[in-house]
Amino acid sequence: MSDCYSYQRTKAHRRIILALGMTLSMAATSGYAEDTETPQTGVPLSRPAVLQSVSIQLDQLVFSVKSTGCTRRDDFRLFWEGPDLTVVRLKPDLCRKKAHWATFSLPLTDPELQEWESLYINNPLVIHSGP
Repeated sequence: MSDCYSYQRTKAHRRIILALGMTLSMAATSGYAEDTETPQTGVPLSRPAVLQSVSIQLDQLVFSVKSTGCTRRDDFRLFWEGPDLTVVRLKPDLCRKKAHWATFSLPLTDPELQEWESLYINNPLVIHSGP
């Protein structure tokens, strides 16, 4: 009897984990700034990129991130909720070159973002500038 109960409990846990994963995946793709189309559901769960610097220049968010040789602009997306912006790295840089700071930009052309007088960056910033 305990084996049957254990099996049912495990099956229920899998359903909960699957539902939680789908919810997190949908939450991570809301506020997609670059594309107006609905993002693919295969977008991996990601975390905010650690930035060395960030600025706004001519309707572009310009930022520096650490790279080991394989980081590209397409590896990042801009997510927002109101005036709070987050640069998210979608794909890790798995190359093995010496780490360096690379600069990229993402457009801030969405009309919703242009309504705000101030924008807030939610990314962590490094304190030191070394590699």
